[in-house]
Amino acid sequence: MSYEEWLRDKVVYGTPDAVVDRLQQLREELDLTQILYEVNYGRQIPYALQLENLRLINEYVIPQLK
Repeated sequence: MSYEEWLRDKVVYGTPDAVVDRLQQLREELDLTQILYEVNYGRQIPYALQLENLRLINEYVIPQLK
């Protein structure tokens, strides 16, 4: 699997709206009932940005998936 295929098929990223859209699509296609998210894979993201990502996920993404 190429890196481009991996990003396309295995990773969800982008704006909160883009993440919600993709997760809803995957939920319908795969009948997902749970998700797991990693905000600092590889320990490359500064702590402040990790917190901002968590805030966006919790405030905008999760409520739209309920």
